[in-house]
Amino acid sequence: NMEYFPLVTNPSESGIRSVSPITSIEDMQHMKIRLGGVMAGKAAQKLGINITTVAASELYESLQRGVIDGGEFSGPKADDSLKLQEVAPYWCAPAWYQSAGVNGVMVNKQAWESLPEAYQVAFESAARLCCGEQLSRYIYNDMTVTNQMIEDQGVTVTSLSDEDMQLIRETCIETYKEECEINPNFKMVYESMQTYRETANNYRDWTGDYGFGFNRGE
Repeated sequence: NMEYFPLVTNPSESGIRSVSPITSIEDMQHMKIRLGGVMAGKAAQKLGINITTVAASELYESLQRGVIDGGEFSGPKADDSLKLQEVAPYWCAPAWYQSAGVNGVMVNKQAWESLPEAYQVAFESAARLCCGEQLSRYIYNDMTVTNQMIEDQGVTVTSLSDEDMQLIRETCIETYKEECEINPNFKMVYESMQTYRETANNYRDWTGDYGFGFNRGE
């Protein structure tokens, strides 16, 4: 058994960086695309998208040489660390395949329980501090880099139609439910996430734009 401590909660990834514009599912069906994550790959396969496995360290060169036509890595700041905008000037958002993420560390439960209480408190406090600080850093850096890419580096942002996004949503939900039938660990996490959403729905619906972004640039 293990004790898990989240260290960073990151917002949505960028989306798909590509050598030509993506404006529909059909566009993606005619491209070789790198997507990380097992569930993303399963959903993409249902949508008729050809997924190609490429290591992150080879992503830049694969886009440059035409091994792939598009791919995702992480958020804007992380994408900038690989300079993907130099070889993939188009950016299709949002990142439907990963809208958020949590990263952390796992500690052997027996080893954890053997620690003095003061050490446990220090460890937990450090994890909480790191989680909050990293989320703020992620958001600020991603916003800053996004503006630089669009305003200074010639990146063009595209999007899919509401109809295509709804089909993607339905396909992803179908994929997740199928995984729940065969993977008890996935089922446990998925149902926990759904419970949270049900808890949040009323308040989020009531506040609407006023509570979640009404003042952006207004």
